[in-house]
Amino acid sequence: MTIGKKAFISELIEAAGGRSVTDDIAQEWPEMSLESIVSRQPEALLFIKGSKLTAEELKIRPVGNT
Repeated sequence: MTIGKKAFISELIEAAGGRSVTDDIAQEWPEMSLESIVSRQPEALLFIKGSKLTAEELKIRPVGNT
């Protein structure tokens, strides 16, 4: 699950001078694969505290597995 155009996190990113790579998705909380998100070439990834996916897990995760 990630953020869409109308999610409050998208608004926070915009207020900070950034742009979410998913701001073209009208749904607030769309479900997307990690590969789909990465293919949009984000400059950074934000993780929600307590998320099942962490930066540490991404470092050791084999390519192509979500």
